[in-house]
Amino acid sequence: MNPPPLPRPNPVGRFFVGLWDVMNFTRRLILNLLFFGLLFLVLILFIAALGKGSGVQPLQERTTLVIAPEGRLVEQFTADPVTRALARALGDRSAEEIQLRDLLRAIEAARDDEHIERVLLQLDKLQPSGMASMREVAQALGELRASGKQVVAFGENIGQGQYLLAAQADEVYLDPDGYGVVLEGLSGHRPYMREGLEDKLGIDFQLFKVGEYKSAAEPFVRDSASPEAKEADLYWMSDVWNRYLAEIATRRKIDVAKLNADIDGMAAGIEAVQGDLNQYALQQQLVDGLKTREELEKLLVER
Repeated sequence: MNPPPLPRPNPVGRFFVGLWDVMNFTRRLILNLLFFGLLFLVLILFIAALGKGSGVQPLQERTTLVIAPEGRLVEQFTADPVTRALARALGDRSAEEIQLRDLLRAIEAARDDEHIERVLLQLDKLQPSGMASMREVAQALGELRASGKQVVAFGENIGQGQYLLAAQADEVYLDPDGYGVVLEGLSGHRPYMREGLEDKLGIDFQLFKVGEYKSAAEPFVRDSASPEAKEADLYWMSDVWNRYLAEIATRRKIDVAKLNADIDGMAAGIEAVQGDLNQYALQQQLVDGLKTREELEKLLVER
């Protein structure tokens, strides 16, 4: 049995339905035109900006490349791109980070580019985060120097970690108004909480361990490091420090025994130059001269 035919709309209903369809089509058409117009405009602006950004002038002969990393040297960023971009937009530079591979890539590019004659290192704002990473950068700088490129380091305040990289340069200069270079050795300390946890809070820890050199849980059951923990820390710190001094002494052509003695007698050495850390660094042959930024730029231009 066939279903009954649907009633046909009357002429007035058909008029309003057709009018609605026309209005709906017009609305969609206008919105689509606006959308694609804006999309086309954004695309044009993007292409223009890309074209402007790609209009980089080729490097001239005998160019000096300035490498001035700012932030903490890390293997991998600790925050996502949105968080980093937001922090940068708000002017927060405290969490700035540089990936190790990016810094190494820049040094390798300078080594292979025939237009780059020398590299100027500015390390004041670099925050070292580990000796292993710094050694990788130091090795890359050594390879850059071995390729025939001159490396010049300059800073107002070169810390102990930064100096490992600065020492790889052919010449190291300090700003006369800077803070100087101070090598003072490695140190480490952990908080010990037995008194606070046990005596004040009544928390009793039961520690079971096998062997003497098991210091991971010591902060919970002791008020100071055990002799075994001190021995273990002294062992690895001495190894790292001796390797550091040996590399510095080799690069700066200083006897490592003299360098060690100068560090042990630092107080007397600084007193002898009336507290001028820049003169002290110059006297200890840690730097090659004292120059302002303007004087260094003039020197590089002359070269």
